[in-house]
Amino acid sequence: MKVSWPVLLFGLALFAAWLALIPVLQDAAGVDPQCHGRVYGKARFTGLVLCSLEAGSRGWLFLGFLASFPALTLTWLGGRFRAMRAGRDG
Repeated sequence: MKVSWPVLLFGLALFAAWLALIPVLQDAAGVDPQCHGRVYGKARFTGLVLCSLEAGSRGWLFLGFLASFPALTLTWLGGRFRAMRAGRDG
Protein backbone atom coordinates (compact mmCIF):
# COMPACT_ATOMS: atom_id res chain seq x y z
CA MET A 1 0.00 0.00 0.00
CA LYS A 2 1.70 3.16 -1.20
CA VAL A 3 0.88 6.48 0.39
CA SER A 4 2.63 9.54 -1.00
CA TRP A 5 4.15 12.21 1.22
CA PRO A 6 1.62 14.91 0.25
CA VAL A 7 -1.27 12.58 1.13
CA LEU A 8 0.35 11.67 4.44
CA LEU A 9 1.01 15.32 5.32
CA PHE A 10 -2.54 16.26 4.35
CA GLY A 11 -3.89 13.51 6.59
CA LEU A 12 -1.73 14.63 9.48
CA ALA A 13 -2.88 18.24 8.99
CA LEU A 14 -6.52 17.11 9.03
CA PHE A 15 -5.89 15.10 12.19
CA ALA A 16 -4.24 18.10 13.88
CA ALA A 17 -7.16 20.35 12.89
CA TRP A 18 -9.63 17.77 14.21
CA LEU A 19 -7.79 17.58 17.54
CA ALA A 20 -7.58 21.38 17.79
CA LEU A 21 -11.31 21.79 17.14
CA ILE A 22 -12.44 19.35 19.85
CA PRO A 23 -12.19 21.81 22.79
CA VAL A 24 -13.55 24.68 20.68
CA LEU A 25 -16.66 22.75 19.67
CA GLN A 26 -17.01 21.31 23.16
CA ASP A 27 -17.27 24.86 24.53
CA ALA A 28 -19.60 25.95 21.73
CA ALA A 29 -21.91 23.00 22.36
CA GLY A 30 -21.90 23.68 26.08
CA VAL A 31 -20.71 20.19 26.96
CA ASP A 32 -19.23 20.06 30.46
CA PRO A 33 -17.13 16.89 30.82
CA GLN A 34 -17.65 17.02 34.59
CA CYS A 35 -21.42 17.40 34.48
CA HIS A 36 -21.92 14.79 37.20
CA GLY A 37 -19.64 16.66 39.57
CA ARG A 38 -16.91 14.07 39.50
CA VAL A 39 -13.74 13.61 37.53
CA TYR A 40 -13.67 10.41 35.51
CA GLY A 41 -9.87 10.11 35.59
CA LYS A 42 -8.73 7.56 33.04
CA ALA A 43 -12.29 7.22 31.74
CA ARG A 44 -12.38 10.88 30.68
CA PHE A 45 -13.78 9.93 27.27
CA THR A 46 -16.66 8.10 28.99
CA GLY A 47 -17.50 11.21 30.98
CA LEU A 48 -17.38 13.32 27.84
CA VAL A 49 -19.77 10.97 26.03
CA LEU A 50 -22.22 10.77 28.95
CA CYS A 51 -22.26 14.53 29.44
CA SER A 52 -22.64 15.09 25.69
CA LEU A 53 -25.70 12.85 25.65
CA GLU A 54 -27.18 14.87 28.50
CA ALA A 55 -26.49 18.16 26.67
CA GLY A 56 -29.21 17.45 24.10
CA SER A 57 -28.97 18.02 20.36
CA ARG A 58 -25.80 20.10 20.59
CA GLY A 59 -24.16 17.27 22.47
CA TRP A 60 -25.22 14.82 19.78
CA LEU A 61 -23.66 17.05 17.11
CA PHE A 62 -20.47 17.21 19.14
CA LEU A 63 -20.40 13.40 19.38
CA GLY A 64 -20.90 13.23 15.61
CA PHE A 65 -17.87 15.46 15.16
CA LEU A 66 -15.84 13.26 17.53
CA ALA A 67 -16.75 10.17 15.51
CA SER A 68 -16.24 11.75 12.07
CA PHE A 69 -12.46 11.51 11.71
CA PRO A 70 -12.09 7.91 12.93
CA ALA A 71 -15.06 6.81 10.80
CA LEU A 72 -13.72 8.47 7.65
CA THR A 73 -10.24 7.09 8.30
CA LEU A 74 -11.55 3.55 8.73
CA THR A 75 -13.65 3.85 5.58
CA TRP A 76 -10.66 5.05 3.57
CA LEU A 77 -8.39 2.33 4.97
CA GLY A 78 -11.01 -0.32 4.25
CA GLY A 79 -11.10 0.75 0.60
CA ARG A 80 -7.31 0.72 0.41
CA PHE A 81 -7.11 -2.78 1.87
CA ARG A 82 -9.82 -4.11 -0.47
CA ALA A 83 -7.94 -2.66 -3.44
CA MET A 84 -4.70 -4.17 -2.18
CA ARG A 85 -6.29 -7.61 -1.81
CA ALA A 86 -7.70 -7.34 -5.33
CA GLY A 87 -4.18 -6.74 -6.66
CA ARG A 88 -4.46 -3.04 -7.42
CA ASP A 89 -2.53 -0.49 -5.45
CA GLY A 90 -3.78 2.92 -6.31
